[in-house]
Amino acid sequence: MQAPLPKNEVARLGVLRQCKILDTPAEKPFDEITNLAAYLCGTPIALISFIDSDRQWFKSKVGLEVTATPRKDAFCAHAILQPEALVVPDTLADKRFVNNPLVTGFPHIRFYAGVPLITVDRQALGTLCVIDYVARELTPQQLNVLKTLARQVVRQIELRRSLTELESQVARRRELSQERERFFKRISISFGLASTTLVAVGIFSYTNLMQLVENSRQVTSSRQVLALVDEVLSQMKDVETGHRGYVITGQELYLEPYQSAENIIGRKIETLRQITVAQPQRQQQLDTLEQLVDQKLVFSQQIIDLRRNQGFAAAQQLLLKGQGKELMDEMRILVREIQNQETQVLRRRSLSSQTSTRNTILSFTIGIFLNGLILALVYHWIRREISKRKYVERELEQEHDFISTVLDNVSALVVVCDTQGRIVRFNQACEQTTGYSFFEVRGKLFWDLFLLPEEQELAKSNVQKLCSGESSHHYENYWLTRSGDRRLIAWSDTVLRHAEGAVEFVISNGIDITERKRAEEALLEKQRLIEQIAEASPNVLYIYDLSIQSNIYSNRQVSAVLGYTSQEIQEMGSQFFPSLMHPDDFVQLPERMNRFIAAKGSDVIETEYRMKHADGQWRWLISRDIVFTRDADGNPQQILGTAQDITTRKQAEEALQAANQQLKNWVGELEQSSREITLLSEMSDVLQACRTLTEAYGAIASLIQPLFPHASGSVLIISASRQLVEAVATWGSELSSQQMFAPDECWALRRGRYHFIESTCTGIRCHHFHNSPTFKESLCVPMMAQGETLGLLYLNATESGQLNITKQRLAVTVAEHIAMALANLILREKLHKQSIRDPLTGLFNRRYLEESLIREVHRAARNQQSLGIIMLDVDHFKSFNDTFGHEAGDSVLRELGLFLSKQIRESDIACRYGGEELTLILPEVSLEVTRQRAEQIREGVKHLSVQHRRQPLGGITVSLGVAGFPNHGLTGKAVIQAADAALYQAKAQGRDRTIVHTYEESPELGMKYEL
Repeated sequence: MQAPLPKNEVARLGVLRQCKILDTPAEKPFDEITNLAAYLCGTPIALISFIDSDRQWFKSKVGLEVTATPRKDAFCAHAILQPEALVVPDTLADKRFVNNPLVTGFPHIRFYAGVPLITVDRQALGTLCVIDYVARELTPQQLNVLKTLARQVVRQIELRRSLTELESQVARRRELSQERERFFKRISISFGLASTTLVAVGIFSYTNLMQLVENSRQVTSSRQVLALVDEVLSQMKDVETGHRGYVITGQELYLEPYQSAENIIGRKIETLRQITVAQPQRQQQLDTLEQLVDQKLVFSQQIIDLRRNQGFAAAQQLLLKGQGKELMDEMRILVREIQNQETQVLRRRSLSSQTSTRNTILSFTIGIFLNGLILALVYHWIRREISKRKYVERELEQEHDFISTVLDNVSALVVVCDTQGRIVRFNQACEQTTGYSFFEVRGKLFWDLFLLPEEQELAKSNVQKLCSGESSHHYENYWLTRSGDRRLIAWSDTVLRHAEGAVEFVISNGIDITERKRAEEALLEKQRLIEQIAEASPNVLYIYDLSIQSNIYSNRQVSAVLGYTSQEIQEMGSQFFPSLMHPDDFVQLPERMNRFIAAKGSDVIETEYRMKHADGQWRWLISRDIVFTRDADGNPQQILGTAQDITTRKQAEEALQAANQQLKNWVGELEQSSREITLLSEMSDVLQACRTLTEAYGAIASLIQPLFPHASGSVLIISASRQLVEAVATWGSELSSQQMFAPDECWALRRGRYHFIESTCTGIRCHHFHNSPTFKESLCVPMMAQGETLGLLYLNATESGQLNITKQRLAVTVAEHIAMALANLILREKLHKQSIRDPLTGLFNRRYLEESLIREVHRAARNQQSLGIIMLDVDHFKSFNDTFGHEAGDSVLRELGLFLSKQIRESDIACRYGGEELTLILPEVSLEVTRQRAEQIREGVKHLSVQHRRQPLGGITVSLGVAGFPNHGLTGKAVIQAADAALYQAKAQGRDRTIVHTYEESPELGMKYEL
């Protein structure tokens, strides 16, 4: 999401341009602040950015190479819209930045915190921000430090703006001074030119005359040169003629030219050198000529020596080689060249003499014209200078007022001193910081007022160095205020020079960094605490740099673990792991580094490896590492980790491994037994949780099959008649037993112990077993509990060894658990039946009636359905007891219970209410249907034939009372009372009838629905 433009955008950009900070080179004060921000906040990136019209430009940066980004993508464009810091803990959770190119691409920003840089005129120019590649938070202390550093940046900006204005004024004054000097120079030059024009004409004429004399001299010199070189050439010809004559005749008189030639030629060449001493080219030619002469003389001497020593033939042979001729040819060419050059010089001298004469006449004419022109220019310059001075005086007054206002309003400290250190300017920021007014300190030495005694000499030395021409520099010192407090000030000094270039004033610009220094010291104290904790740690703590593949920090515990000091490990550099890590572990190192690349956030990567101790022994270490810092692309750069010596543990593990190898088979068996016990326990728990035998039968197959995964089988139960064994659960696809047979067809049931048969032996097979081509093993295990045989567990396998002795014992245990669980379920069903059944009639008892009635009434009310109640009583039941005895009465009730069980639906509930009274609950039945059912029961009872001890007891009749829900009440109790009242009414009206309850007959019944 692109940030909107501030409302004061035009004014903001104007102030930004006024500061003249865009596209300036890096400056140390700003770089120090960004480095400090990155260090104190613990982030890889810190920036001082300024928001231009279409870009975000970085004045100072740490951890980022680019100098600018588009404004539409800039986080800082959002930060300058608010007066307080903008903190984005996770950019992926902020809808403003989740799709930002700086988040989805380079540099993958996940955390941002920026404090706007707001100037004294309330314009936000940019931010001081810190950035990280992972989501995080800043502590309150770190945020306060970041705000303090942002204020320092603003002071630097204000200071820069003030200095720019001050330098502009100084430059303007210097320019005016230079202009004034140029004016006086022009006037002086003009009058000088006017005064010297005539002199120049005379000098020019004199120069021409002297040039004529010089030309005459040079003509003479050229002629001498021509004569001398001609003489040298002639002399050399005589030398050649003389040695040739000597070779031919052998007479010494031919050698006279040769013997005198060396001295004569040398003097002539020396004379030539003196004449042409001012001509370098001629000197080079004479050097060449002198070399050729020397070579020719040497050659002549060689011929003479050969003639004297070896005779004419040898000398003639040397002459025939032509070396002497070649030397003479070169000398002729060189002499001809010199002669041609000198001839040309003679011509030029003649032309120069003619030109000098013409120039002398022309110079007089030009001199008169120039005098008039110069005087006209002097008048023009004087008039223009007077007008310009008046304008400049007004402009300087305005600039003076403006700069004074800026210096007084700037938040930075500005002190201007002369070259002796006396204060000549002292702005309001200095007054507020020190408590002194400008009038109190004016003209006084600043080090006597504000500096500590031990820092005064250093301040004097700095002033002297600046005055002597050294460049500006930055430093920090303490200033004493009027109240005696010490304020730490960061200073930047520069000088102002007057027109001549000498130092006139020393300008000191300062920022009060007392609070920042205190915050730094607090954070450094925390850092020292962390370092102390690291050094006191019992484990090795280290930081490993992936880019240089070297440890850059390790605590002293490394000496105890590996025997090397921290310094020795750092000196190993990239050879640390190759030198000390075990070769088998070293090959795994690249894979470990890839895990760091794939790590996210604060993932901990744990690794075990071996390192060589200084004593040569291998030590096992376990390291737990996290990615400490990442580069601009988000790749891991530094790793923070701890390492612990686990050699003792590893040795113990190796010892245990040897023992474990020996016990491997036992462990496997124990594990198998453990699994079996777990499954067996689970089977017991499930069977114990079953409520009915049917539910247990359904669960048995899935519980037993995991215990015998390679076998098929079944669980068979002996019927209540003890005449039949029937399968209630089966599993597997290769079952080789019948699913129903007589108990005596199984040897296990006969013997009361398990019976195992293999296909390879001739053992006695059970009759319920049928042959199968895949049969290999079978096992029958009787299930016995509480001294009674309940059934049979049958297993068969299609592969040998699946039912080994261990499995056979397991099968016996499984059979015991199943038998115990089934016996408990049988006993539970008996007890449950006894708890809710009337033992005489077999119907439900009154307690079950009350529980069921409440449940059925609730269900009927919830479903808005009817519920019918029938109360019945045996007519004249007392006469049965009196006539036939109580046992006969019990027979009547027993037959009546059997009759009712057959007459009702499965959902109906028949209960013995008490004595000879019985109750029927008919769910989802209307009152009319209930009455009809009652009539059917009444008629059916009449046809019962009841006998006691084979003696007929005669016919019996019953009286019935009918009531319904919700017709006769909203509670079960009310409906029962209504039915009971109807029953008594039936008895009162003559018995053997059905009466439906009416409200008139029982006005006492309530209609309240009780839960």
